Parts: sequence; C-alpha cells; structure tokens
Amino acid sequence: MRGTIIERKCNVQFIKFIPYDLAACPYIALVCIGTHNHPPPPPERTPVGIKDELQTMIQNIITSDDSVTPRSIIAKNNSINATFDKDTLSEVHASLNNVDKLRTLVAKCYKNMHPYGQGNLGVMYSVQCKKFDMHNYVRRIEQFEDGQTLILCMLDFQAKALQNLKCFQIDLTFKRVHGDINEFEVNSYDEMHKLIYAYIIIFL
Repeated sequence: MRGTIIERKCNVQFIKFIPYDLAACPYIALVCIGTHNHPPPPPERTPVGIKDELQTMIQNIITSDDSVTPRSIIAKNNSINATFDKDTLSEVHASLNNVDKLRTLVAKCYKNMHPYGQGNLGVMYSVQCKKFDMHNYVRRIEQFEDGQTLILCMLDFQAKALQNLKCFQIDLTFKRVHGDINEFEVNSYDEMHKLIYAYIIIFL
C-alpha cells in the first residue's frame, strides 16, 4: 500500500541582501522572518567519525567480495550490525538515509583500492605495486601492436600440475568479466576425483 505525500506550506520568508559591489563588500545578509511549522530537515553532513568507520567497513566488504554495491550492503546488514550495532544505516545517522551518500562512499573506496580501475591498467598497476598478492597469480602480461592485451594467470601448484597432464581443454563457454575482455580457461578432467580442475586462466 502506497502512502500519499501531503504538502505542508510554510509561511516563513527569506530575504537576501546582496551589495552592488561584492568586491568592495564581500558579504551577503540572509534574513529569516516567521516561525517554521514543520520539523527541521535531517542533517546532510555525516560526522567524520561515523564516515571513517563506514569507509573501513566498506573496504573490508570489498576485500572479501569485489562485486558489492550500495544496495547489497543495505540488503545484507550483517556488517552494519557488527560495526555500529544497528540494523539500518538510517539508525546510525539520519544523513545516511540517502542511498546516494552510500553510493558516493562505495565509489570512493573502489577508487582508493583500484586507482586505475579494474581493467587491464588496474591489473598491471596491482602487479607492479604487488597489491592484493596478484604478482604471485598473474604470470605474464603481453601487449600487442593491435592494442590487444593478454594476461595469463596461474599459481605455482597449478603450473606444476599442468606439466603432468596427459591432455587438457580450453573452455570458452563462460565469462566472469565485463566489457570487451574475453576469458579463456585451460582445464582438465580428473578421473580420480571426478572433477574438472582449472590450471590457467587467460584474459584477452
């Protein structure tokens, strides 16, 4: 059932005095006449302490799940409860009732953690800076004259196991990345465990 928004008019008047020469008199006077007949709007600014705690919480969530969105944080409120002992962000502070506030903080955390994005440039930056332990997983990055970039990913134990394979196959049936990047997976069927194991993942 949807409610109805009722407009409540306020008779308070605001008068703004602006000098003719702002350079000579760089001041503006705002005069408020009357009494408000409604509660004040919720505060727009989030206190610094709450904002810092919220950003730390978001960074921890992104570290464990790199596909989080503001909506998913709100829907799964376990982190909110663990951090602030509240069920919703609006209970933490009235300014967080606006989802755009959370969206801005999530985008800021992603920007801090991935300054060059999460595409090819972001991968090269993370490998060179040895962030997220990616230098032990990304084995080779090749750039070609036609603008294509090849990224080969493999762990040590996968490389050793690959040498003992009698055969393997390349799987092109699924894609876990966005955009124009293609994903190839080199895998093989293990008769003993009746499972398919991946040995190399190539992004092109």
